Formats: sequence, C-alpha cells, structure tokens
Amino acid sequence: MLSFDFSDKQIRVVKGELVGGKIKIAGAMVIDVPSGVIINGFIQELSKLVSIVNEQLIHNKFTDKEAVISLSSSQIVFRELKVPKAKGNQLFSMVKNQMQSDMGVSDDYNITYTIVGEAKEDNMVVNKILAAACPNDMIVGIKRMFNMLSLPLKSISINCNCISRIVLADPRNKDKMPLLAVQIDNNFLNLNLYENNQLAFSRVVPIDKEDYGGIEDYVYQALNENVFRMIQFNKARGGIGIRDVIFYGNVSDYIKLTRSIEQQDVKTHILAVPNQIVGYEKFEFAAYANAIGAMLKGKKDTEKTNLLEVDSAKGREQITSGFYKTLIAAFVLTAAIGVAGYFGLDYYNNTIKDETQTIQDEINSPKNKKSLKELDSADNYLSKLKTYYNGVDIANQTLASNKVLTQDIFDEIIKQLNGKAKIGEIVYKPGELHIKFIASDKNYPATMVENLHKCGKFAQVLYYGIDPGKPTEKLWEFEVTLCLKNAPTNAEEAGETK
Repeated sequence: MLSFDFSDKQIRVVKGELVGGKIKIAGAMVIDVPSGVIINGFIQELSKLVSIVNEQLIHNKFTDKEAVISLSSSQIVFRELKVPKAKGNQLFSMVKNQMQSDMGVSDDYNITYTIVGEAKEDNMVVNKILAAACPNDMIVGIKRMFNMLSLPLKSISINCNCISRIVLADPRNKDKMPLLAVQIDNNFLNLNLYENNQLAFSRVVPIDKEDYGGIEDYVYQALNENVFRMIQFNKARGGIGIRDVIFYGNVSDYIKLTRSIEQQDVKTHILAVPNQIVGYEKFEFAAYANAIGAMLKGKKDTEKTNLLEVDSAKGREQITSGFYKTLIAAFVLTAAIGVAGYFGLDYYNNTIKDETQTIQDEINSPKNKKSLKELDSADNYLSKLKTYYNGVDIANQTLASNKVLTQDIFDEIIKQLNGKAKIGEIVYKPGELHIKFIASDKNYPATMVENLHKCGKFAQVLYYGIDPGKPTEKLWEFEVTLCLKNAPTNAEEAGETK
C-alpha cells in the first residue's frame, strides 16, 4: 500500500503494509511540488503533477496495487453538531442536512463525520458529532490524478482523522487530555484539539511570511498566537485549559518550537510512535504521521470518514480527450498481450507488441502532448469557474433560505459594545460572522461574550481570548465567531438557547 499526504508544496509518500492491525513501513519519501501546481488542496496543473509523481514513484521503486490519501485544506469546513441517535444512512442524512442548514454548504460538498460522544438535548440523549465538509472538486482532482497513474484509490481522508488514529492509539495520551496536536508547516498549521480521548475540534490555519512583516521566525509567532487561541477556546467550552501540546510535521527545531510557546505554561512533546507501527527507524516518524495514520483503519461504528464513500458526484466523468482514448486503447492491448502469451500465440504476441509501440509513439506525439496541455488549461479554467459558482450558490442559498443576516443581528452586536468595545473587522462566511473587537477594558471581553451567549440570537458563540500581544494605548484586541441561526420559528423564540 502507498499512502500520500498532500499539501501545496510537498507530497509525503509512505510504502507499507497493514498486517494483523500493525503497519509495517517499507520506505518513505518526499516529493516537492512546484508553486501553483496545488493551491489549498485543489490540483491546478494535473498533467504536470502526474508527471512529477510518476517519475518519483518509478525512480524510488514505489510500486503497489492501491493507495490511500491524507488531505489538508483550509477550504474544508468543520462543525460540531448534536444529532438524534440513528445508524447508517439515516444518521448520515441527518448530519448532511444539518451541515447544509447550519453552514450553507451545497450538494457540491462531501460530508464526513465522527461520533465523539453523547449529550442531552431537550431531555433526549443525542450524538455529539464532529462533521466536515470537503469541496467535491478537490476530490475529483485527486481521483483523476490517480486514474492517470493507474493506481486504484482505497480511501481519501482528511488529515485530522488520520492523525487522530495515531494520537488516540497511544494510551499514554489519555492522561494528557485536553490535548492539542499541532502539525508544523511553513505554509499552514493544523491544530487538533482532543477532549475526553476524542477529537473535539480541528482547524487548518494558512500562514504566510508577509502576514508577519516578513520576519524569518513567522512560523513560531503564528504558532504562539494560535496555541493561545486554542487554549482560550478550550476554556470557553468549559475546559480546564490545555496543558500538553504535541508537535508533528516539520519538527526539526523542536527547541525553538517549545520556546515559542513557553509563556503559555504548557508541556511540549514530539508525537510518539504507537506500538502498532514498526519499521519507521530509517526516517523521521513525525514528518510522515498523516500518511501513516491514513493506513490505519477507523472505527466503523463511530466514523464515516472516507471521502470516496460519500462522493457527491452525480456520475463518472466522461472521457472526451483523444489522448485519454488512446491511453485506454494501450491498456486494452496490454491485456491482450497477457491473453496471447497465456495461449502461446507468438505471432499475435509480436504483432501486438508492434501495435503497442505504434500507439505509444502516438501517445508521445507533439499533437497529443499539445492536446493534453490544452485540456489541462481548460480543466484549470473550469475548476476556477466551479469554485466561483459554488461561492455564488452558497450566497444565494444563504439569502434565499437561511435569512440570518437580519438587522436585529447587527443591532444586538452594537448593543453589546456598551461603549467599552468597538468593531475592528468583520468577515462573513456561510453560517457565521467572524469579528475582531477592540476593548478599552481588559475584563469586558468575557462579559460581552457571555451576553452574546445569553441573547439567544446565535447558535454558538466561539471566543478565542484576548490577543497575547502587548496592548496599544490600553486597548485590547479579541476575536469572536458568531454561528448564525436560521430564521427562528415561534417555538424557537419561546424556547431556551442551548
């Protein structure tokens, strides 16, 4: 089995085998991806990426009969849900419907979920669900890539689910809850919060050197800020605060990573290797953790995390390119060679070899290479159009059905400012408002957040705490995410906000 951990700049590949519940690692490698080939999980230059990956697989003798994928993107949306108890397709339908209602995602998103516990809701025991919505176009791009590589896909998983199989497989981590596992990368941080031995929240944060004034240590500054916010997030949920942070990914400078968050009063660790993994001694385990985790099996009774099993595509893509048709013809001929050889038909064998060479020459002809380049250009343009269309579709759905951005919402926010805070920035995403506030009273943010909770106009209020940076002119910055409700019914208006 080959396992691929996708990011925009690198693809990490692990060759291994699942035997008796253990992963035996045979090798690992890194494939560097040129800038612009993959953007935030979306493949932009398909033929170029296929060529690069195929060359490296052949060079390193990484051949196998199937592949699994770990995928990361800030376009993947996460949401905590409370859903009535159910099983199978019924539970999946309820999760999908609630994600579409709460987050405004369309049918062009693939929905996955993990049951992380139980809760009481209106005197009923319900499932606590961590759901994720992944753009289907992202999945289609990966499927096309592996079709061209002639490498069957067994699963595509979001990386938070892959790393969770590693973290939760180690019994030593139970005593560290609540626990934060952070993937370190020059382009993003992946923050995974664990509570009660379950994944409770996941967030991918893109980071850029320019966003931090061009300083060389921007990764460490970004880490400090985001760990602080996750600690505040845990406390806002009634937690005791995070005391342990596990690093994985690019952890070559572990000392510097630790020093960057030493003011947070947390213990730091490098991701340990669980007993289920063997053969990792020749490479840095933490760098390949997502890919290795993708090889481990999830829990069928609580997880539906394989994006291939929740494919929202209406049908298989039709192959319209003459290049693809030629390629298929080559595969048919290859199969024919096998049959002819079986029966000892030397004449036909030699004839087919000649025909195969002819077809191979046609595949490599300038005409077909030009056609492939034109096709990729069209695919790139189509992908951008689909992304734009999805955004318009989501906005239309929000306006037409959710009706959440009413004047009373803004009136309530202005009311809670109370002369002690002002709005610095507002960012609207489907289903939520993310607002940066500036407060003149250090103690007022907590009071304001509590009042926003109590007003009953929001499904959820997420508080990320006061910015740990030094206040300017006795002003304190803080951020709040307001998860919006649908237009309330009379019954909802009369009930208590949960």
